[in-house]
Amino acid sequence: KADLAWDYWDIPNVMPGDKNILLASVDTGVDYTHPDLIENIWVNQGEIAEWIFEIDGIDPNNDGILSAGEISEFMNTQLDLNEDGEINLRDALFEGSPFVDGLDNDINGYIDDLIGWDASGEWGTPDNDPFPKQGSGVLNDGGWAHGTHVAGILAAVTNNGNGIASSVFNGKILSVKSSRENGENINNMYFWLTGILSSFLDNAPTYVVFFTTA
Repeated sequence: KADLAWDYWDIPNVMPGDKNILLASVDTGVDYTHPDLIENIWVNQGEIAEWIFEIDGIDPNNDGILSAGEISEFMNTQLDLNEDGEINLRDALFEGSPFVDGLDNDINGYIDDLIGWDASGEWGTPDNDPFPKQGSGVLNDGGWAHGTHVAGILAAVTNNGNGIASSVFNGKILSVKSSRENGENINNMYFWLTGILSSFLDNAPTYVVFFTTA
């Protein structure tokens, strides 16, 4: 009945959705650099050190909140920290980035979880990069991974002339990688989700959280 929602949202001069609505793609990982997703990628503001806002131009609209797009623009002026041949938001999650300080700034039990979490770990150890592993040989690995597809349905940027219109128009996407490259599901994501929920409540007025999985 999803098609019935279009009539409900047909409100003159009003863009439906809310940036405080958080939708989690709990799946194979999300390509959070995707041009139709990046502006709606949730950023854990509590994990950002206060001194970062002293960097000239890092917060162009001076609202005291860094979006994934703003972080990506800043990282474009930096180095290719993960040495993948591209400079983008992924570099913000690697050693040498000002956003990676080895500290649990929001005290939720997880270090440097800026935009989500890889509960399975790219190499078997949980880490802060929920991007789908590339070159694994698994069907639909890398940028198109199933989790990216799901994230687009949930909350791709709408009315931007790019890609698709999502179900909630203006929600935020939480990237959670919950399966290993061989497709094996793992259970330790529960503990991270428990910790990150406390961060949501501390760093935003209201969140409606929906978890989806493959």
